[in-house]
Amino acid sequence: MAKFREREKAIALRKERQMSYSQIKKILKVSKSTLSLWLRNYPLPEEKIKELQKKGWERSEAAIERFRNQ
Repeated sequence: MAKFREREKAIALRKERQMSYSQIKKILKVSKSTLSLWLRNYPLPEEKIKELQKKGWERSEAAIERFRNQ
């Protein structure tokens, strides 16, 4: 049941706040592979990726999000 709540929280963070995998991972303390499964239908918009890059986001994080969008 706890995993269900974490999944719902991850989806809400992605949809409502457009957070990256790395950001969500820090909050929920779940693996990237788990987030990949949970968020496969919720890609981060390209505009948000570009915005985060301008704020000093690491290239590896941007690559993760771009890969997920393919």
